[in-house]
Amino acid sequence: MYEMCKGGSTGRAECVLYTAGLAQGIAIQAIANKQTPSYCKPDKVTYGQVADIFIKALHDEPALRHLPAAVIFYGTMVKVFPCE
Repeated sequence: MYEMCKGGSTGRAECVLYTAGLAQGIAIQAIANKQTPSYCKPDKVTYGQVADIFIKALHDEPALRHLPAAVIFYGTMVKVFPCE
């Protein structure tokens, strides 16, 4: 996942779409299960920025790269965008 996301424009686009899909899936699951969201991304934060945050997490913590990308994404979003 890290190699794809840090790649050229095609890899970047795929990474943005992947992380957008994860973010939307997590949000829909919380709504469907009538749960409080696990993280609270400000509306002004774009999916491009979310992808940047995800790529940074993959870069900064290479020991986590064996985990499913969705697990790393979720943990990163909870850490970066806590609900107050």
